[in-house]
Amino acid sequence: TALVAARNLQEADKFVFMATKSGTVKKSALTEFSNPRSTGIIALTLDDKDELIGAKLTDSKKMIFLASHEGQAILFRETEVRPM
Repeated sequence: TALVAARNLQEADKFVFMATKSGTVKKSALTEFSNPRSTGIIALTLDDKDELIGAKLTDSKKMIFLASHEGQAILFRETEVRPM
């Protein structure tokens, strides 16, 4: 579970960037969260053994660095992940 604080959910240039333990990443426009339904919003669907390791508010101009306990790491531009 992660909590991302935002003052204005209508900011078109803001995104929520999420990463899971298995290495899945997802970027969603902040505006996608501005009108929750009565059943809520499913931001990310996880497999049984997977878990969310973090969620951050971004401007889509960041460098993303992910690392594992085994010493593997990856660095990439956030623009390489398309919004979903």
